[in-house]
Amino acid sequence: MAPSSSTPRWLLLLSAFLAAPAMANSDSDDDSVDYVRCTSFDQCCEMWGEHSKRCERGPCTSNWIMRKFFSLSMPLDSITFWDIICTIYSMVPYLVLIAIIVEALLRSRRYTRVFAILLPIILTVLNTVILVKILGDCDECPRPAGSCLVSNGLPSGHATNAIGLWTWVVLETIVGVGERVRRWSAGRKAVAVFFATLVLTPVPYSRYYLGDHTALQVAVGSADGLVLGVAYFFFIRWQGMHRAIDALARVVGRYIKFEIKDDFYLTPNQLTEAPRDDGTIADDSSESENAGANPSHTVEKELQTPYVQA
Repeated sequence: MAPSSSTPRWLLLLSAFLAAPAMANSDSDDDSVDYVRCTSFDQCCEMWGEHSKRCERGPCTSNWIMRKFFSLSMPLDSITFWDIICTIYSMVPYLVLIAIIVEALLRSRRYTRVFAILLPIILTVLNTVILVKILGDCDECPRPAGSCLVSNGLPSGHATNAIGLWTWVVLETIVGVGERVRRWSAGRKAVAVFFATLVLTPVPYSRYYLGDHTALQVAVGSADGLVLGVAYFFFIRWQGMHRAIDALARVVGRYIKFEIKDDFYLTPNQLTEAPRDDGTIADDSSESENAGANPSHTVEKELQTPYVQA
């Protein structure tokens, strides 16, 4: 079934809704606080001290996208190779979320993509709305001297999101029982773990390097992400979560004409089948297209699976 004419509008609204929690992690308006940025290395050292990260990195950008959306202090003068690398890594939690959303909308409409989107959103809400508020103005909460961000820095939200997502991806790859992962060879699983490690694990250090967090804030954020990533791995296997995601998929399929395939929860028969290796992930798109061509089959057959005790 071809998508209705209103589908693009719904997709845009859905993307905006999913991106909103990431924006919640942005810092408060600098205009509301007594904060003056340095404009040269000498001024930064004079203002914040010779041993500060701001003195070491120099003046940082006041660009809205970098400061408010990506929440980072991007260096402006005498930019080095590592300045660029750490700036990119500091954007990774946001870029990965955007990439997953786009890929899910255009190519792989599956439960695993929904769970990958929900995780950083949940982590951001837990960090920004709950944990940061509970900690309040603790002694270790302020960011390092000279950071271009003015909100409290404990824990590091970037570190929590990156390590939380990495933990969940590694667990799903190694011990997950999803339809596709069960068909992966050991070599392919190793490649997936290596890629996730390369993309996500340097994020905490990049936050320390740029001077947006102390070592303690990064460590707490990383530990937070590790614990929450493990908890999320088990949470999405809960029968209540299974029923909730099934109900959501039915609503989306019925009213938005956007089918989501259940590739995560397996029936008892599927659990007893011998796993086989899948050489490529290209069938994601073809299976998604088949699902779109037979929406009634997808909604009735794929979603109405028995609940397996996690």
